[in-house]
Amino acid sequence: LNLALAARAHEHTHVLVNDVAGIAAYVGLAHWFDERLWTLAKVYCALDHLPLVAQNVVDIVLAAMGRVVKCVAVDLDNTLWGGIVGEEGLEGIELDPFGAGEPYLRLQHYLRALKQRGIALAVCSKNDHATALEVFRRHPDMVLREDDIATFAVNWGPKPDNLRHVQRTLNIGLDAIVFLDDDAFERRIVRETLPEVIVPDLPPDPADYVRALAELNLFETTSFSDEDRRRADLYRATAHHAEVRASFSDLSAYLASLGMRAAMLPFDRLSLPRVAQLVQRSNQFNLTTRRYSLPECEAMMEEASGYLPFAVMLADDVGDHGLVSVIILRRRPESLDIDTWLMSCRVLGRRVEHWAMNRVVALARSLGYAWLTGTYVPTSKNAMVADFFARFGFTSTGTGADGTTTWQLEVATYEPFDVPMKETT
Repeated sequence: LNLALAARAHEHTHVLVNDVAGIAAYVGLAHWFDERLWTLAKVYCALDHLPLVAQNVVDIVLAAMGRVVKCVAVDLDNTLWGGIVGEEGLEGIELDPFGAGEPYLRLQHYLRALKQRGIALAVCSKNDHATALEVFRRHPDMVLREDDIATFAVNWGPKPDNLRHVQRTLNIGLDAIVFLDDDAFERRIVRETLPEVIVPDLPPDPADYVRALAELNLFETTSFSDEDRRRADLYRATAHHAEVRASFSDLSAYLASLGMRAAMLPFDRLSLPRVAQLVQRSNQFNLTTRRYSLPECEAMMEEASGYLPFAVMLADDVGDHGLVSVIILRRRPESLDIDTWLMSCRVLGRRVEHWAMNRVVALARSLGYAWLTGTYVPTSKNAMVADFFARFGFTSTGTGADGTTTWQLEVATYEPFDVPMKETT
């Protein structure tokens, strides 16, 4: 019956499942049910376990509202392996699969499974960089290898500084990072310095690491796609781009070297899950932070007389970045209105928004609109796009009490930007 319910729910993308049977199995069926409570009030579990069910509901709702972990940054010594590699050497650390190293291997398997779900892995450690890399490259029992790590922040600097480096390199928010460290002192420093970062308390015994993390249910998600499966590799590509960018003194030359290819395509059935995911999760590069559900996005796709919804795809010589931006245009009597404009922070600095604005203005012109309008709604996270419309030559038409600003652009006056990007279909 549960399998049938799950299958039916899968057919309806707006239905989310709270896996109570999974919670019951975890608690243990002998302790889950209370016959007296069932007889009196038809309560389906002992009262002690209702908080677990409630927390599961909260986690599902938060995931549907856009809470998401994008990166796990992990310490090395006594977290990812036992011992201190700088003192005990490659052969001296604990990674043996049938002894003291087994708990660390179990954590590595857990982290690799997260990576396969699209969550980036980063290393944040006070260590010698070359010595740390040697473990990933040469130790025969390592589960995680160098290619599994999106970026290494390994030096003797403060860990909050290294976490900021991870955040900048991957172009994600600090609140999308989970930091794992066995050292209570380091955890406290990060909590006090970077309160946005999620810092779980790891138990004293490494054998309990995975259980403690699993019980926190930090990695709940309401959807999963092929693009999610590739996302960890895309974050690694983002880190690679950051390294390459540092070797160029001229931004235009760097962008031209990427061989970028883009397409702005109407919503379709294949892109809808990823579109809805971006709409729910994007916070920083998001002009209005309007949270449309998948059924609402589907309705826009079918209501051509009212909406023109687009997904922007990007690829370059390093790889295919997939769907990176969502632009929803709304037909008004006198203007074409930018209802929603958001972009994945993984591709910041590529001028994708400039390329897309050229297309949006060209579309408005082809439809006979003289004006393009838009709104910026400020939040605690989207300050980076506060001047978005001003950058493209829009004129401010008003400011609300909450800081919301409205803008308009005379289509005929717009001068397209020169962006080294080829259009594909």
